[in-house]
Amino acid sequence: MRVFPASKILYRLLLLETLIAIIWTVYLALTPLFSEVTSPLGLVLDILYYVIFTFALWVCARGISKGKRYAQAPTLLINLILLGVAYYMVVEKVLWYSIPIGYFFGLLSILIMICVIIVIAKSNKSKSI
Repeated sequence: MRVFPASKILYRLLLLETLIAIIWTVYLALTPLFSEVTSPLGLVLDILYYVIFTFALWVCARGISKGKRYAQAPTLLINLILLGVAYYMVVEKVLWYSIPIGYFFGLLSILIMICVIIVIAKSNKSKSI
């Protein structure tokens, strides 16, 4: 299977997103050590969600690197969801650092979605009937 340059960029961006998700998951897991947790069940469910989310990102990154089509739609869907989260972070201004982080995640999600669309368009052109 032919791998396009946009898919290499997409692969690296997905690995960056996976690394960020791993760091966030570790942060959530270590939260009870330095602060009081008001909802332990909520924290456990958040950690479980992010473990699944991180694994899904990693599977998508591996699929993109191998030129597989099964990774394209989930990658697009995950980043559409993250774009909504980034919008919420910017609009609600929960913490002082939520605005720059929201803009960063929004930009990262938009870049990944553009790369996914380019990879889909090029992979459809490469097929001869």
